[in-house]
Amino acid sequence: MLDRIVQLARELIRFPTLAKNPEARRACADFITQSLTDAGLQVRPYESAGVRSLVATPSAAAPWLCLHGHYDVVEAKAEEFIARREKDLLRGRGAADMKTALAALMVLMAELARREKKPAVALMVTGDEEVGGEHGAGHILDQGFRCEFAVSAEPSGLMIANQAKGALRLELSAKGKSGHAARPWEGDNAILNMMAAFPQVWELFGDPEPEAWKTTITPSIISAGDAINRIPDRCALRVDIRHLPAEFPEEIVARIQQAAPELEVRVLSHSPACYADPYGPGPERLRDAAAAVLGHDPGFLKKHAASDARFFISHGIPAVVFGPAGGNVHGDQEWVDLREVEEFYLILERLCREI
Repeated sequence: MLDRIVQLARELIRFPTLAKNPEARRACADFITQSLTDAGLQVRPYESAGVRSLVATPSAAAPWLCLHGHYDVVEAKAEEFIARREKDLLRGRGAADMKTALAALMVLMAELARREKKPAVALMVTGDEEVGGEHGAGHILDQGFRCEFAVSAEPSGLMIANQAKGALRLELSAKGKSGHAARPWEGDNAILNMMAAFPQVWELFGDPEPEAWKTTITPSIISAGDAINRIPDRCALRVDIRHLPAEFPEEIVARIQQAAPELEVRVLSHSPACYADPYGPGPERLRDAAAAVLGHDPGFLKKHAASDARFFISHGIPAVVFGPAGGNVHGDQEWVDLREVEEFYLILERLCREI
């Protein structure tokens, strides 16, 4: 079983499925579709804004469980698209995030399709998780796909991530008055105004602490001025705020406006936070299956980053992140632990037996 997963993962990794490479993404989607169809699964294709996705099922029954994976990846050197096995590790772009886990899901679905009694399980495969997910998981759910519980196979070290922060992106703007740089007293420098105002915003959130479960703010893009000898009359700072499930974006914006009324605040985007009741039927069944395979309680995990699980949550479907451990995600020499990949497969296979 593990050898089949590794071989399929190698095939998936060789596709440079970057957002800027639609040809590779289409080729990978076609490869996945053909592989699942050849395995006897019923495959329904979806497409939105050029992003190809699919839902595969072993039967026509409405799914209770949806397993989710994505085939798109982030930028990497050309050699990273050649998978390399080093004992219990598989290296390559997407090895951890998340083509090896996707390969395991595909092998599992092929096994389920061969069974006489086919469980009510669906596999959702999407192609834009790394750039927002709206045209993949978001589109499929907007089109009416439903299930009772979803598992997104992002790396989690085989812990059940039932919480994830929301992502609020804002643009903060400071105004000024333009003038000649040789006579700064005649103008009002918007950069200096931003420097004076932003510390009041920063104090609302405080310095980030490693792994602390708190709301954070990250200044990421700043722009001002159009000539070196001209005083800028506007300075725009874009920030990325990761907030806890209990907080609402409207409240965060209001706090910023109160702390720094001299700044204009514009909402660029918002991805909601995720929370799934750990005692709900889906997480409980997954927890029991994991404990049976691992020999210990897997425990629950809080994720700082967003995932496609949020689209299920926004449609009232409990969803968690659960996948094998990996490292150097989005970096050079990305890797996944193949021992956990095997356990991941066995856990989900056991979960499917209980449906």
